[in-house]
Amino acid sequence: MILDEKIIIKVNPAQIKHFKTIGLDVKPYDIIEISPHQLNSGSNIKINCKCDVCGDIKKHAYRKYIRSVKNCGYYSCSIKCAKEKIKKTFMDKYGYEHHFMSEESKNKIKKTWLNNYGSEHFANSEKYGEIKNDIIKKRKDTVYKKYAEKDNILRIDDFEIVKYCHKHQGEFSINKKLYHNRKRITNNDNVICTVCNPLSENNSLLELDLLDFIRHNISNEVISNHRDGGKEIDIFIPNLNIGFEFNGLYWHNELHKENDYHKNKTDFFNDKNIKIIHIWEDDWVLKSEIVKSRVLNLLGKTKKKIYARKCVIKEIGSKEYKDFLKINHIQGSINSSIKLGLYYDGELVSAMGLGSLRKVLGSKSKLGYYELLRYCSKLNTLVVGGSSKLFKYFIDKYKPTNVISYADRSWSNGNLYEKMGFTLKSITKPNYYYILDKIRVNRYNFRKDVLIRGGYDHNKTEHQIMLDRGIYRIYDSGSLVYEFNPQTLNS
Repeated sequence: MILDEKIIIKVNPAQIKHFKTIGLDVKPYDIIEISPHQLNSGSNIKINCKCDVCGDIKKHAYRKYIRSVKNCGYYSCSIKCAKEKIKKTFMDKYGYEHHFMSEESKNKIKKTWLNNYGSEHFANSEKYGEIKNDIIKKRKDTVYKKYAEKDNILRIDDFEIVKYCHKHQGEFSINKKLYHNRKRITNNDNVICTVCNPLSENNSLLELDLLDFIRHNISNEVISNHRDGGKEIDIFIPNLNIGFEFNGLYWHNELHKENDYHKNKTDFFNDKNIKIIHIWEDDWVLKSEIVKSRVLNLLGKTKKKIYARKCVIKEIGSKEYKDFLKINHIQGSINSSIKLGLYYDGELVSAMGLGSLRKVLGSKSKLGYYELLRYCSKLNTLVVGGSSKLFKYFIDKYKPTNVISYADRSWSNGNLYEKMGFTLKSITKPNYYYILDKIRVNRYNFRKDVLIRGGYDHNKTEHQIMLDRGIYRIYDSGSLVYEFNPQTLNS
């Protein structure tokens, strides 16, 4: 029995066709209130249900509720309840828990098998193989008839589906599970096609390359594919409580991973006091020296160590600042109105950039309000106390009212900010990028107004336009938002 009279849902683009067939005029991502019975029979949206057997109230996916009612004529919250109901019915009708338990039934079945198959069980007969193949063929035919006309499927084999792609004008085969994962995102056959959007072959090799680099530089135990509580870490170092996830851009985009996949994994292991570092495929390929330097720093294997007290602070020029960030910071350069550097023996070894609040992040510029935009040290160099020294110089000279900064959770757990006196303000939702030519590109470049100026349909959302182009999103773990308030610190 369904207890909910109404539920509030966010419309998935894949549900539009269903809602139109039942007379609802909705658009993708609309928030609507409907009766649970208006959901698609295959919907995974959870509803409150009361078990017709035990009376327990549970949240179950609507599709599971429908399947239970369709198969049994009633709703059971578990297999255990379903079995209990069957036992009770047979006990009431026949006096035993299953009709096969009676001697009369057993003898009748044996007699039937002997007459039809020449054996007390048809599995021991010569006809078994032939009958089994007929059953399998009938099942395949049933599945084919069910889906073929609806989805333009040419053939369905044991594990694969064969379809026709109009883009490359040919057939393609796709694993059933992968087909349904891709179809969940879009009904566009050109996007689902494994020829136009082939499976990646290099990710496992790149992950092994990262594993080999870590093992080469550390004597501690390094575990590959470590499992804990049902979740897996690609590379785990137990005595440091650090795990490394290698995120291939193909297998970790929205076709294969939920939007909060990386965030959930980070949160899950963070609760177990394990720091998760996400190494992205394009960073490992294109910025390998920066990634390796940061990995060595996390492992405590940075070769060169400099103390900030032996360094000199200078405000540096734009070119020197940008060149330093391009070589040493994984996110590259960014315009900064205040550019500070630490010099050791005349060489720039650390840089920090600050500026006004960024409009692109939804902030409005205010007098005395700043954002800490960048901080990094020279590759393979640990500048002890460098960030604190540069930030103190900034505070003393510029006397800010407030400073905020965003720490990428792919790498940071916020320790650096806490040492400088920042406090954690919030954690953002996962940020997304678009994948072009095996590189993550900032979503700001694909705003809807930009796409419309490029000639794309203004009736479609940014996401729909990009999906139609075969360009997919990939989501990170979000960011830690830190705030520094001098007044709070002084009080």
